[in-house]
Amino acid sequence: MKAVVHNPYPEKAQPDRAIRRLERDVLRMGALVEQSFRLSHQALFARDLTAAEELPRLDKKIDRFYRQIESDCTSIMISQAPTAQDLRCLSAS
Repeated sequence: MKAVVHNPYPEKAQPDRAIRRLERDVLRMGALVEQSFRLSHQALFARDLTAAEELPRLDKKIDRFYRQIESDCTSIMISQAPTAQDLRCLSAS
């Protein structure tokens, strides 16, 4: 049986969800950057053409994540009146 927890601040749930989603996207983008770094190293030092050909596709994915994260941060700051702690989290993203 699940316990029902009363949230005394229901208006805070929406920004929290958005910030958790934002944090998840930052982590995903970071994983793509790590993969890009490994492929770059492989392409350069092992002269792996397959790795070199994969880099532009990966770079486009990273750019899309970056633009989406930037847009989400702006949206949260404008529409959801985040707390000071939320703003610190957003500015670190």
